[in-house]
Amino acid sequence: SCDYDYPSYAFAGELYTCTVKFWGSYYETDTFTTHWTTAIDKINTKGLKVKRKYMRKFPKGIKEYFWDLKAISIVSSDLEAVTNEDLKPFTSLIELDLSDNKIMELSSDLFINNPNLQYVSFADNQISSIGRECFTHLNNVKEINLTGNKIINQTFNALQNFNNLNFLNFLIRFEEI
Repeated sequence: SCDYDYPSYAFAGELYTCTVKFWGSYYETDTFTTHWTTAIDKINTKGLKVKRKYMRKFPKGIKEYFWDLKAISIVSSDLEAVTNEDLKPFTSLIELDLSDNKIMELSSDLFINNPNLQYVSFADNQISSIGRECFTHLNNVKEINLTGNKIINQTFNALQNFNNLNFLNFLIRFEEI
């Protein structure tokens, strides 16, 4: 179930947001279900926050219940991966925060359907590999946070080839493996 309120996001502003308070079974739940929302919530909800809810996979079915999300935050939830297919429905997404999870790699096509992203955080994951074209689709990005990852030096090529260096803040720290 959700608690609804209007938190302020750094780049997306103040949004009507579902903050998940119960996620279901510790091991099995990776799908949103209809009993979470009312019709009015489906229309008005622009943000989704999930924190400390165990999920190995990016939740399926979000788009069926929250039609036009501008911000998604899944933090400290043991998420192991995120794919292009997971993010594909969210073409209006402005902020994505997947900090403090267990994500190990970012594919080249990850953001191909999310050109409006302005803020992306994968801080404190286990990322060691970033696809060469991963960030090239983000024409409006202002901040990418990759701190706290063990990114190998060759991965820096994915960032050097970023043609739209309009970052306000670019947070990255390379650590020796």
